[in-house]
Amino acid sequence: MASEALSLPNSRDRDLVSDTTLLMLEDLARLDSVPVHDVLEWLVRDRWGQRIMDAHNAAYAVLRDDPVAWSEEQAERAVYDGALADGLDDE
Repeated sequence: MASEALSLPNSRDRDLVSDTTLLMLEDLARLDSVPVHDVLEWLVRDRWGQRIMDAHNAAYAVLRDDPVAWSEEQAERAVYDGALADGLDDE
């Protein structure tokens, strides 16, 4: 039975994903030679990370759309740019 691959303990938990999704998870697991739960964890972590990056990018878009705030951001970066060299000569 397909849902056994996830080792879900009860029927309510088995309903968390559709049969089609479970088949796709199993295919990915087979292709990567890993357990299905590893694939599911990777996918959730990837999606979580993408949401964080999307929020970060949206915040920067708002910042860039405000000329005064963006100018202040650029000025602040310029202060720290000098710290990156830390007194080292250019190569």
